[in-house]
Amino acid sequence: MTIPAPAPAVRRFTVAEANRTLPLVRMIVQDIVELYTDLHRRRERLVALRNRQGQAQRGPSDPYEAEVIQMESELESDVERLQRYVDELKQIGVELKDPLAGLVDFRTEFEGRDAWLCWKLG
Repeated sequence: MTIPAPAPAVRRFTVAEANRTLPLVRMIVQDIVELYTDLHRRRERLVALRNRQGQAQRGPSDPYEAEVIQMESELESDVERLQRYVDELKQIGVELKDPLAGLVDFRTEFEGRDAWLCWKLG
């Protein structure tokens, strides 16, 4: 029987702590926005290629099949890389809210209640 590890403590930032963290967060979020945008564009292209193929026989005789397989592999790899960026933010204690806009939250406490300091890239 495996005993689950306790959940990590939730980090709460002061405004000053959040501001000190911003240079690192900015770099990570910039990478997320760029990769997310690129992934979305490539995924749309892959769907278009698959739709163009339609019900046609896929296989060695299909001139697009090798490209499609390569695209799928690259997408999978980049999705994993995107997840590593998101995990890096989580390790810092920052929550990604919108990967397209570059919106993140820093949890804080205000008047004894949870609140969030929001920051958006740019």
